[in-house]
Amino acid sequence: MTESERMNQYVSALPAYIRENLEQSGVHPQSMEQLKQIVENMQKN
Repeated sequence: MTESERMNQYVSALPAYIRENLEQSGVHPQSMEQLKQIVENMQKN
């Protein structure tokens, strides 16, 4: 499984409001680590 596939799988498992926030933010993380940091920050707010 590629990193991109793992990232997609990770996003699919997130709550709907986090997925929506990611989509609306227009952010395109380049790595799983970056994606997890973004999601962690969203969950804090």
